[in-house]
Amino acid sequence: MLLDLSVELLQQIASELNKADQERIRIVGSRYLAYAMEPLLFSSIVLKTHALCQDDNLRVLEALTVTGEAGWAPCVRTLVIRRSIREEDIQLEDSDAAMEDLLVRAFASLVNVRTVIWDVYQLDPVWHRRAISRFSTTRPCLEDLQLEVRGNVDLQLMGLPPLRKLKIGTLYLRPARMADDICQVIARSHSLTYLHLVGSHHWAKIWTMLGTSPELGIHPKHLHTDVVTPDLLTYLASYSGLESLSLQNHDNGINARDNSDQLADIFFTTVLPNHTQTLVELSCPVGFPSRWSFGPHNVENILALQRLKGLDMSLRGFTGEEDATLLLQSVPLLPALRNLVISSAVPQLYFPPRPEVIKGAIENFRSQVASPAIVFAAHTFYELAVLSEFQDQQMLAYREIENPESPGFSALMAYRLNRR
Repeated sequence: MLLDLSVELLQQIASELNKADQERIRIVGSRYLAYAMEPLLFSSIVLKTHALCQDDNLRVLEALTVTGEAGWAPCVRTLVIRRSIREEDIQLEDSDAAMEDLLVRAFASLVNVRTVIWDVYQLDPVWHRRAISRFSTTRPCLEDLQLEVRGNVDLQLMGLPPLRKLKIGTLYLRPARMADDICQVIARSHSLTYLHLVGSHHWAKIWTMLGTSPELGIHPKHLHTDVVTPDLLTYLASYSGLESLSLQNHDNGINARDNSDQLADIFFTTVLPNHTQTLVELSCPVGFPSRWSFGPHNVENILALQRLKGLDMSLRGFTGEEDATLLLQSVPLLPALRNLVISSAVPQLYFPPRPEVIKGAIENFRSQVASPAIVFAAHTFYELAVLSEFQDQQMLAYREIENPESPGFSALMAYRLNRR
């Protein structure tokens, strides 16, 4: 009976199964069933850099080089290159012509890859990085590139095709040349919907390019960065339609307070109004007190975001309790809000935060207006619950709860935790 179904219908049914069950159908079923299962089973592959010489990984690379009906490489849509840190893994040689040739031949077979996710380390051999870079920059169908770069690595990325999603996180890196390459890639990525650039002040040149070139028409719906400049704000104010915006840990310390305040005022009065109709996730916490923190000066701008589902902001340490109360009073006025993350911006360098101030404001808060929003503050989750009832009137208070299983909350917390 299964053999009477179309490949598309078989794949739709099998997509509800786990990988183990899909593999069983492929192995014990007919050639027709195996053909239907392969795009599901082999849609993504993971290669671990320092385990490439292990037998399992060598077999994968060899299998990728198989052509014809027996080859499943054309099924692969996502290539993931992770760095393995197991003690038994074999350190790659600085020069390994045979291994490089195998890697190049395996990559050449991946003609339909749309997504490349790559952890790049300075200690990786040059030939290894060269093979992956060459593959990424010669795939016209590539749409999604996600890089986590560790160390002062020189990647040549100018040849990348136009992308729909670009994510680069850097650490201990001065990617001046890479930033120049990325400028050119972004300039031709007119369908770019997701842009994530963190970890280096050199990304500022990209904001300058976008802020001074509105004719490019590049308007991502999702933008995440820790480099906030006047040019970035000019760019964000030039269009509308943002759905998620994360400006993480972008303040430069207490000595940059005046500049930070000026940028905050521009953001809340000029940028945010352009995106009130579409923004559903906003994350802009800071480490030092400034006008980026929530307070009476920007509450109306926040309340205008009636579609907002996730909000992550800091409170100024010296007015934390009053501002926390104002923020909690604002929660029911944001009907779509489901997740709220609150942190404390400390008044000076190395001054310990005072989570007990925010915690006290939450525990003392009372309201007669319900809200489904979950609050995370001082390492604790809270939700509004009935405290008492009198003559059909309910008094609500926040109570501690376990870690909520909420995809939306997980996404919001990921913005905060992903500082790379």
